Amino acid sequence: MKKSILNIISLFWLILTIMSCADEATCIDNNTSLIKIHFVDTAGTDKPIILNRLIAIGNEDGFPQYDNDTTSSLFIAMNPELNYTTLIFEMPTGKDTLALSYQVTPTFVSSFCGIDFSFAALDTISTTFDELEIVDTNFNIPTSTNIEIVH
Repeated sequence: MKKSILNIISLFWLILTIMSCADEATCIDNNTSLIKIHFVDTAGTDKPIILNRLIAIGNEDGFPQYDNDTTSSLFIAMNPELNYTTLIFEMPTGKDTLALSYQVTPTFVSSFCGIDFSFAALDTISTTFDELEIVDTNFNIPTSTNIEIVH
């Protein structure tokens, strides 16, 4: 009887040891809320802008500060609680606006990982830029250019 209890306890510890070595739930977030805006000339070559300030209406929390920056690309996070954002670009030459809409799809991953959001169907509601092209309507790939603005 002692031997069978010892075997059961040993088996129990073996099972616990194996279970403790199992991988914990990993939350791999392949999605991103970042859109990439690229400024180019008429030939499609990078053309940096001087950005005095960038304002995001409806997306003020956690928005990156741009203060007298010179850049040809911007990565801007969209708010998953909304399906639109208006951006106001303040430059030495004046102000331009860009109002965007997008679809947000929440997906429950697990109780450990929570909810993941995917973003798609990026579209322009309105803009004061002379020439703008939406290159990629899905912004789940952070390296992809979503919008090209010719200036």
